[in-house]
Amino acid sequence: MAGERAVNALGRIGRGCFSNIEMYWEELFSFSEFVRPYLPKLQKLSETDENRVVRIHASGAIRAAGLF
Repeated sequence: MAGERAVNALGRIGRGCFSNIEMYWEELFSFSEFVRPYLPKLQKLSETDENRVVRIHASGAIRAAGLF
């Protein structure tokens, strides 16, 4: 759980200032395995959630993991 939170925090920081996380960029993608258990839920969210931003982020998580 702590690993997922750390990756999430780095993602949030990176949206504000990419240069702050640039040195971790490649390593961040090694954590995409965290997405695998949630693929069915992410797929459903990406297709049906009322919130456009949620749909975009769910689709992005799937693509970033290279699983679809």
